[in-house]
Amino acid sequence: MYIETNTSLPLRVQAAMNYLQYCSATTHQCDPTAPEKKLTNAENAVKNSALTVLRLYLECEMDYVDPKPAEKAEPKGEESPMGKDAPEAADTDESAD
Repeated sequence: MYIETNTSLPLRVQAAMNYLQYCSATTHQCDPTAPEKKLTNAENAVKNSALTVLRLYLECEMDYVDPKPAEKAEPKGEESPMGKDAPEAADTDESAD
């Protein structure tokens, strides 16, 4: 059960579901004569994190909204005649001397 990326689920929830599918496929024994496969400690920790993500999402405690891509900021003022790399004018008060 691979979750497609074009669903309306947030990416973190999709990743959690895909990892749980991996865990199920790894530990599921199709051949009863084959030795049982177990998850490592690190895999179990990630599995528990994936279950927590799903629990929080399904209980509506976290929405895991994916951020929208950043848009390029457009310059608001006119560009100086020297170009965009021109140094800014320093605030100096020469009449104070």
